[in-house]
Amino acid sequence: MPSRSARVRQRAQRYSRTLHARRLVGEQLEQRSMLAVTAQLLADINQNPAGIQVLGRTGIEAVGNTAFFRGIDETGSTGLWKSDGTKTGTVLVKNVAPLEFGNANGTVFFPANSLTGPGYDLWKSDGTTAGTVIVKHFDSATFEAPRNFVNVNGALFFQASDGVNGQELWKTDGTTAGTLLVKDINLGAGNSSPVYLANINGRLLFTANDGTNGNELWKSDGTTAGTVLVKDIVPGPASSRPYEFTNVGGTTFFSTLTGGLWKTDGTPVGTVPVKENISPRYLTELNGALLFAASDDLTGVELWKSDGTTAGTTIVKNIQPDRLSSSPTSLANVGGTLFFAASAPGIPESSELWKSDGTESGTVRLRQFGGIRAGVFEIIGVNSKAYFIGREGYSEGIWKSDGTVNGTVLVTNSGGAYLTNVNGKLFFVGTNSQLWKSDESGTAPVPRGNDTASSSNTTDPFLAGSYLTIGGTSYFSANDGVSGYELWKTDGTAVGTVLVKDINSNPASGRSSPKHPPTCSPTPECRASWWNASPVAATASPVSTRRG
Repeated sequence: MPSRSARVRQRAQRYSRTLHARRLVGEQLEQRSMLAVTAQLLADINQNPAGIQVLGRTGIEAVGNTAFFRGIDETGSTGLWKSDGTKTGTVLVKNVAPLEFGNANGTVFFPANSLTGPGYDLWKSDGTTAGTVIVKHFDSATFEAPRNFVNVNGALFFQASDGVNGQELWKTDGTTAGTLLVKDINLGAGNSSPVYLANINGRLLFTANDGTNGNELWKSDGTTAGTVLVKDIVPGPASSRPYEFTNVGGTTFFSTLTGGLWKTDGTPVGTVPVKENISPRYLTELNGALLFAASDDLTGVELWKSDGTTAGTTIVKNIQPDRLSSSPTSLANVGGTLFFAASAPGIPESSELWKSDGTESGTVRLRQFGGIRAGVFEIIGVNSKAYFIGREGYSEGIWKSDGTVNGTVLVTNSGGAYLTNVNGKLFFVGTNSQLWKSDESGTAPVPRGNDTASSSNTTDPFLAGSYLTIGGTSYFSANDGVSGYELWKTDGTAVGTVLVKDINSNPASGRSSPKHPPTCSPTPECRASWWNASPVAATASPVSTRRG
């Protein structure tokens, strides 16, 4: 299976393709401090009682039978939500907005903008309001939240800065005392910026820069002494930047910035090149072999395999002849069969679903998706079937395949993003940015349960987006589900809350996304120009004015 970091990157790439919300939702343009207000919504522009909308690039985090996500419902309650796929089990956990997810020992972790001052708070949640608490505050001087979470033997490792040290390797056991800097790799305020964190057979591998050797291969056992440079692959300050760590039968393969396929056993002498100058991507284990996309002097980007030797690293099938590229992407091992997307020979405006057993004869096309913007994305395995997003022209939906032509069928034409396997159930973001579920009972949006937390009146509506007040009229970016994110205005009344202009009426993109207007100060008076609010706190100071 692809690593979690690879799946997250695929989901982030897919986020921009998510279809638009049908309920008015402000587009998140910048983070602001939270001000306690008693708010009354002026205009429910879309009367359709939608399910939960999934916000941001956090995607969906599977923890046991539960899907966690950052969401918003028809009341405007935004924050950490959870769902087991049922109405009663889909509830707002807490009014705090996750920026990324990680999990360990059945607990979900996430960073969020601090509500008390500059920096970020690391939270944890057991799925209850009372059990959703701050673990540690990070007063980051680099304006970057903790991120790149990976679970290794029950400890959650991640990258963070505490305002004293730069971006370094940290770990947590879920307690404040147990949330510790593992090692200051780049001493002082310097950033080692650990990335591509991967759990390989209970050992943490990652890429970091100690200020001397460039971005190179490191490993850690969770102790300062056990966090060491494995090998300086490109000597000196230059970088090899290893990435896509993939375990195959006890051997860890990885790609390098220099275009090589390498392997390591965690020792300097056991870290060696397998084959250079092939630029391997999408490394995936399949039945004891490594499969990936690569190219050499004879072919374009095609499907390759490796047994860990130079002689055994070869092309599987040249799908596009004459040094053209089929460019395999979204490689996924589903029940011992490799599924992947590839470009069709001689048809540049198309994409195809393929499968492979690692042999040339066993690498075959299952279905072609044609037309403008055609594509196959986000292949994942659920109950031994491959689910993926298929797009033809302006039609986009969730498909599934059992590895046969006749068994490759449309599940729903609801669009999609962030496909996630939650204990044998497929969760995804579908039409109107809503949370959907698909299993043996059917495929449909997940309805919201009757959770008293959803009626909280302390949610700051201006966390949803940027706004500008001119002469008593406030302008903002919002989505009514018909026009996409466009320019709106309000005079503080329901009848005066209207779309100014559908700037981008093209159905292909569907939104003009007005960005970053100058903003009025975050005061109760300014905020009341959009919402009919009775301020209960007279002062507020911005937590952050960073623009996304």
